[in-house]
Amino acid sequence: MDVALTVLPKLIDVVNNIINRKLSFGYDVGKGYIIAEEEIIKLVDHMVVDKRIAKDLKQRSEKNRLDVVKSLGLLQREHPGIAISVKTRQAIRTILNNARDVIHELKGGGLLDEAEAGKLESIVEVKMKRQLSAPDSISPQKPMELLRNVVWLEGMQPEAIDFITSAARIKLFEVGDTITRQGEDMTGVYLIVSGMVKMIGVSVARTSYMDGEEPDVGEMIVTTDYISAGNMIGEMGLLTSSRRNSSCTCESSVQAYYITAEDMTEAMKRFPDLVNSLWRVCGVRIAVPLLLDVPNYYNWSKDKIRVMCERSFIATLPKGPNPVFRTTEQMKETILIQGKVTDLDSREIYEGPCVLPKTYRTFKLHYDTDEPKILVISRSHESAMPDDPEDNPSVLDLVGLHSGRGRDGRERRDTIGSEIFGGTEATFRGKRRVTLAGRMSTSIDDSYRRLDPLPDRVQGRKIVVSPMVEDDKGC
Repeated sequence: MDVALTVLPKLIDVVNNIINRKLSFGYDVGKGYIIAEEEIIKLVDHMVVDKRIAKDLKQRSEKNRLDVVKSLGLLQREHPGIAISVKTRQAIRTILNNARDVIHELKGGGLLDEAEAGKLESIVEVKMKRQLSAPDSISPQKPMELLRNVVWLEGMQPEAIDFITSAARIKLFEVGDTITRQGEDMTGVYLIVSGMVKMIGVSVARTSYMDGEEPDVGEMIVTTDYISAGNMIGEMGLLTSSRRNSSCTCESSVQAYYITAEDMTEAMKRFPDLVNSLWRVCGVRIAVPLLLDVPNYYNWSKDKIRVMCERSFIATLPKGPNPVFRTTEQMKETILIQGKVTDLDSREIYEGPCVLPKTYRTFKLHYDTDEPKILVISRSHESAMPDDPEDNPSVLDLVGLHSGRGRDGRERRDTIGSEIFGGTEATFRGKRRVTLAGRMSTSIDDSYRRLDPLPDRVQGRKIVVSPMVEDDKGC
């Protein structure tokens, strides 16, 4: 009897470990399947000429993707530790693979020699093998810890975090309950603690148009997605004081923190930095799918674009008579999150959300409707030229290979912002955006080649040259 009591707990632990390994492997495969379907949806238009067939294939891929997302969401509810473990390992692999890509590009560009590249690759390889021994299950955070670690509270003063946590209230929902309905007034925000929620939103596509013309209204778009623990509902509506833009229903029992709009508004009044933090989180969320449709990023993954968006900040826009916004050579991408701007050169009007042209120009800001909000993704190196290997979304600093560029938050971004808006306007760029019959297309200047000597015919180009220091090699 005593032997059985001693052996039984160990036997249960062994069985649980086997089950966790199998579930972890299945969850990992499911996440890979979702990424593969997303890549297929991106590439269908380039492989299929018939638009009807392409649309049908994308709908099938999207349905398959949502089915797997739903299954993983249900698995995450029953075994949250396994989902956290898999997501952690995938995040580590994404960072390390990105670091390896940057090393290869720096080596190919001549910025790293064989010895340096080999040493860095060996460090990455060691870290890659080390993550294989990560546990199959990681205990989830307690609800209050999850709330205190919300992305838009990162770097905020303790008083702001305490105010938000004291204002939050737990709400419980059953399967089939509706949390929000599209078109309702925005009464507050929700943080999902456990469970899975289905989101359905209906919108109408709009295109850019010339000054004095009426905007073209595109087809109706129905968006469906599933979200689970750690996701927020309602931040964008809170910032814009608009009605709900999607309906959320419970696919399982859901536990969520609820913070009223009045409490959030009071928090934003007391702590102004919270407004920019919320706008940046919403801006990155909007920017990722927009950038995936930009030709330059067709072969990029969502994770790689998210890493690039880590260098982003919300631009401080001027007000008063005739306010303008100027893009400079230090801006890799500028995304109009909301509002309306006019290109003073082409007189073309852009309405958010959209990616603004990459050529350096001046935009007039319109405050007659929604206040314009622009997300700026800065270049990682002050003197980086287009397609510079140094300008790729380097994460060598995140794995201990580079310490020249930190992730310490607003102070760093504000410094970058002041450099960008104080810079001179460039007169040359390897890639430029042109307008053809109201549509935007990308053309590439064939005279620009990476790391080639500058020919005589590009005289007059404004180029900022700064000395290369050792720590800059990883950027």
